Amino acid sequence: MRFLRSPGIRRFGSQVFLLLLALQFSAVLSAPSPAPIGTAKLVLGSVTATDPSGTTVTLGPGSPLYLGYSVTTGDRSFITGEMLDGTRFTLGKNASVSLTEFEFNETARTGKFGVSLAIGGFHFKSGKIGTFSGRRAHTTIRTPSAIIGIRGSENDTVVTEIGLGGLASAVAPLEIETQVSVYEGDVTVTDSLENVRFVGPNQTLRSRTNMPATVNNTNDKDRQDIADVSPSAEDISDAEDIAAAVGEGEGEDEGEEDDEDDEDDEDGEGDDDDGDGDGDGDGDGDGDGDGDGEGTGDGAEADQAGDATSVEGTDGSTVEAGDSTVGADLSGAQSADVNTVFTSEERTASGSGEAPPI
Repeated sequence: MRFLRSPGIRRFGSQVFLLLLALQFSAVLSAPSPAPIGTAKLVLGSVTATDPSGTTVTLGPGSPLYLGYSVTTGDRSFITGEMLDGTRFTLGKNASVSLTEFEFNETARTGKFGVSLAIGGFHFKSGKIGTFSGRRAHTTIRTPSAIIGIRGSENDTVVTEIGLGGLASAVAPLEIETQVSVYEGDVTVTDSLENVRFVGPNQTLRSRTNMPATVNNTNDKDRQDIADVSPSAEDISDAEDIAAAVGEGEGEDEGEEDDEDDEDDEDGEGDDDDGDGDGDGDGDGDGDGDGDGEGTGDGAEADQAGDATSVEGTDGSTVEAGDSTVGADLSGAQSADVNTVFTSEERTASGSGEAPPI
C-alpha cells in the first residue's frame, strides 16, 4: 500500500490519465462532420431546426438540412426543402416534422426517406428514389394516428388536433386526425388499429386515434383543410423575394472579391513594366552615348551621338492597363424552384381533387 502511495506512482498515474484524456479529446475533434441530406430552398417567417443534441438553429434559404433535424415553423411561416435525390417537401405554418431517415445511392439505384410529422401540413413529391423502388414503398411518413407508405407519389398529409365535439377545446378531450390526400401515384396507410388501407389518385383518407380509417373521393372539405395549413400565393411570393435577395447578395460578394484580385494583378503588372522601362532606357543610353562620342569623334559630334543614343535608350515600353469586368452570377437566386409548392388558393380552386399542374 505504501508503494501505491509513493510520489513516483502518483505522477505516473496522473500522466496516464492526462494522456487518455488528450486521446479522447483528439478523437472528438477528428470526428467527421455529418454530411447534409438536403437544402432549404424557400423559407418564410420563423423556421428553426433542432438537432439530436438539442442545439437549435434558424433556417433560411440555402441552409443545409441534416439527418435527425426536428424542423418547426411558426405562424405565417413555411419551408420548402429539397433532398439530395430531388425529393421535395413543404412544411406549412405552425407545424413540426422530424427528418428520421434518408439514404440515396444513385449508382446502386437504392434509397429511402422517412419523416415523423407531429402536427401541421406536409406536402410531399417523390424524387429519384421514387423511380428506384418499383412497387415497394420508398418513403414513410409517421403521424400519431397513421403510418403512410409512399410509392412514387405526390400527396398532402395533414395532422390536426380535434375534440370530440369538433375543434379542440379546453374541456373536450383531444384526438389526433391524420388526413392523406393523393394527387398521383398511390400510398398505403396503416391506421391506429393496424388496418391497412390503399389510397389512390384523387382520394383522401382520414384516420383518428382508436378509430378505423375511412377513404373517400377528395372533396371540397378535404381541399379546404389542406389550404388552411398551406402557404398562400403571397407567402410564396415573399419567400421567393427573400431567396432572390440572398442569391444576389452572394453573387455581389463574389464579384467584389474577384474585382479586388484583378485590380491587385493589374497594379503588380504595371509596376513591373515601369521598372523594366526605366532601367533599360537609362543604362543603354548613357553607356552607348559616352563611348561612341569620346572614342570616334570630336566633342560636338560626340555630344550629338550621345544625345541621339540616349533618346533611343530612354524610350521606355508602354504600359497598357487592361480592363477587368467581373459579372456577378445571379442565376443561383432562381435555383429555388417552387413549382411543387401549391398555394392555398390553388388547392381550393381545384374542383377535381388533382394537384395544380407542375
